Amino acid sequence: MKALIFLFTAFIVFGSFAGCGSRTTEEAREAADEATSEMEVTHEEPAPMSAAEYASKALKAFQDQDLDKVKELVQPTLAYYVDEEYVEDRSRHVEGWDGEIRGVKYKKDTRTGLPLAVVYYADKDEDNILVHILDWMGDEWHAMGGAWGFEEKTREEFESYADNMEDLD
Repeated sequence: MKALIFLFTAFIVFGSFAGCGSRTTEEAREAADEATSEMEVTHEEPAPMSAAEYASKALKAFQDQDLDKVKELVQPTLAYYVDEEYVEDRSRHVEGWDGEIRGVKYKKDTRTGLPLAVVYYADKDEDNILVHILDWMGDEWHAMGGAWGFEEKTREEFESYADNMEDLD
């Protein structure tokens, strides 16, 4: 949008001085209006990140102990309380994480009824996996969802969750 305004202003200024008075101000305005009316200006909001993309960014931020990035990715009310000690403590959950998201399932938060993404990011042992919970609030995901954000689940429990948000009751 700034670029469009700059081009419009430059066009008027250049048009006014280029002809050294050969155009009237009204003619310059008409020419500028004609040029800008042919331009299609659209402003679309980017699509929200998928739960896997969002979790990947959050897990990386915790792994890097990047306080500012973690604050950007958690719920706004939680961001107020997040400090270096909090990030350092939670980073232990992703110490050996290889950067791969192995699966995403969905369930409803029993307290709020809001959708949660259960993001499987590492194996604990043969029967258990490590997951990071994301909250869906407004139109976007937020890290550190649910009660604790990082949880251990059985593979069976993880597989029992919905494959997409639309399947939630």
